[in-house]
Amino acid sequence: MLIGVAGMVGTGKTTLSRALAARFGLQLALESVDGDNPWLESFYGGPDEMRAYALHLQLHFLATRFAGMRRMRGLGGSWVLDRTWYEDAEIFARGLFEQGYMTSDEWLLYRRLYAE
Repeated sequence: MLIGVAGMVGTGKTTLSRALAARFGLQLALESVDGDNPWLESFYGGPDEMRAYALHLQLHFLATRFAGMRRMRGLGGSWVLDRTWYEDAEIFARGLFEQGYMTSDEWLLYRRLYAE
């Protein structure tokens, strides 16, 4: 079983995910928003930085989510995720493209990697 917690930045996804995992004895998979993510701080530097780093950031999230899924499959059991790959791709990455922070070629590359 997988339970995905969705929401905007700062809404308490990690807090809720930790509580659900503890309450029901589930394993926990947290989003990579700490020192393991070299693109996050640069991305939030301003509009120009968002354009420069949008693809980098989204590819980082995609790679870490897929690595997490491989790890979860290997370990088995039930998990709580504080963000899902669907939310990344269909809301955040798509939104960055639609707002002009990713070019058409960048969006195509992201979609190709996401779909495979």
